[in-house]
Amino acid sequence: MKKVISLTLIFAIIIVLGTVILKDMKEADNINDSTNGLQPTRFLPEQLNTLEGVSVIHIEYDNDANAIKWTLQNNTSYTIYYGEEIILEKNHNDEWYEIPYSGKIGFTSILNYLSPSSSIEDSIRMSTWVSVFAGEYRIIYEVSPQEYYKNLYPISANFTIDQ
Repeated sequence: MKKVISLTLIFAIIIVLGTVILKDMKEADNINDSTNGLQPTRFLPEQLNTLEGVSVIHIEYDNDANAIKWTLQNNTSYTIYYGEEIILEKNHNDEWYEIPYSGKIGFTSILNYLSPSSSIEDSIRMSTWVSVFAGEYRIIYEVSPQEYYKNLYPISANFTIDQ
């Protein structure tokens, strides 16, 4: 009788442990490969890149530095203004989702400007956001042709992370 109880207890423990392991594996898959906990983009496709002459170019992921690098270009005859905040979104099944910040960064309320017919190179470490895995991403800057940062225009550029 004691052997039957012991064997039953052992099988119950194996079943419970197996269930816990499978649950953990499913949660890891959700973190790595889905939109679990991510908010859908707040930008419609027709809202992006509508400020003629302003664009993000030469965007790339630098695996060694774990950072993205790009150039913000102003090919207009007027100054554009932009803040420090950069939005990162991931494409999942042809839908864009915003990646939340990791909490390890804060953006200052500085209003930057970019003179007419000029560009600036910039970069940011990926640790700015929660865990980022292989996939298609885009950054979004909100820029304005007005000094008081009114009438914001979202400027985006796509890049890929192969890990």
